[in-house]
Amino acid sequence: MIVEVVWNDAISDETTFTNDQTEDIAPLKVTSVGMLWIDDDDKLVIARETFPENNYRGVLVIPKKMVVSVRNITHQIEVLEKVVAEQEELLKVKFPLDK
Repeated sequence: MIVEVVWNDAISDETTFTNDQTEDIAPLKVTSVGMLWIDDDDKLVIARETFPENNYRGVLVIPKKMVVSVRNITHQIEVLEKVVAEQEELLKVKFPLDK
């Protein structure tokens, strides 16, 4: 399943702040997309790439307490792939490469 995860990431800022600027200090809201690998009580793990025999690469581990939302976008990706394929076919008809 391909998911979009919105989560709050920790940041480190070397800027000097005053007590009047506490509103400016907040976690960074991040959106990450990947294949859902692990979803348990403590963490959500997504992977950028998958290989045969359940191997993963580009793994991102997000603490569950930092997760704002998770959305399954598998269907949207499939629809987008279909639209792109249809557009490519139309381009082949309108602009054939064979002369």
